[in-house]
Amino acid sequence: MRKPVIVGDNHWHWSNTLLARLYFPIARLIAKQSTLLSVTKKSAEFWTLSGVPIRKMRLITLPDYITKLEISDVDINKAKEIKKKLELENKKVILYYGRLIRKKGIECLIKSFKKVSKEYENLLLLIAGDGPERKRLEDLCRELDIHNVRFTGFVKHDEKNAYFYLCDIFVYPSVTLDIPEEWPLGVCEAMSLGKPVIVTKAVGSVNELIFHGINGYVVPEKDDGALYKATKWLLTDELRAKIGMNAKRTIEVDFAYEKLFNHLHVVIDEGLLFKLK
Repeated sequence: MRKPVIVGDNHWHWSNTLLARLYFPIARLIAKQSTLLSVTKKSAEFWTLSGVPIRKMRLITLPDYITKLEISDVDINKAKEIKKKLELENKKVILYYGRLIRKKGIECLIKSFKKVSKEYENLLLLIAGDGPERKRLEDLCRELDIHNVRFTGFVKHDEKNAYFYLCDIFVYPSVTLDIPEEWPLGVCEAMSLGKPVIVTKAVGSVNELIFHGINGYVVPEKDDGALYKATKWLLTDELRAKIGMNAKRTIEVDFAYEKLFNHLHVVIDEGLLFKLK
């Protein structure tokens, strides 16, 4: 149709399945033939190695990759109810929120929590969500003799904000299996509420979102020792407050919706001019 085509993509890994091998040449053709390719940092590296000219790429975080949470009085009251129900009052709460599946790396989180909970009282690990790994993870807690872990099971959508609001630290310990985590929304949601985050290098958004030691911590995947150290650092009230404040500022300033939309408009305008040339 001779129209300029701007492709937005955050992929940086292709699995070795038959379907992926069949689809990849088509995806590469689309990327090569696009007018401009709007990508994240890791995606730019991937497509460069796949033969797409760097001159076609523009680094941009698309607006739909960022989700922010806003807390209401209803959310605060629900948080109080959950704290009472799960016996979380007067405790520092480390939160994992998401599906309980292998690629989320929750086993490593539990092992690191066992170490840190030996050194700190009034500490609790809250695992919010459900999935096929739940029984295995509960068995692991019993095997490790950990009693200060709570599994919530399925969380209703209208309770989500309350869980993020009541936590002190948010951990997303993904590991690389067939397909790594590209851009989990829970990380930026926690940051939008001023919660310090700990993520692994398997999380695709770390290059855009997290500055290690400034607005969060990035640790090697499957490394419960590194996760233990990062958690210990954030149990210091002053540091936790500082990291959380920086995390909130990152989302409010660097990833403000208006800024993201403006970047997108610039890329669209550039794509039109690029095609006209």
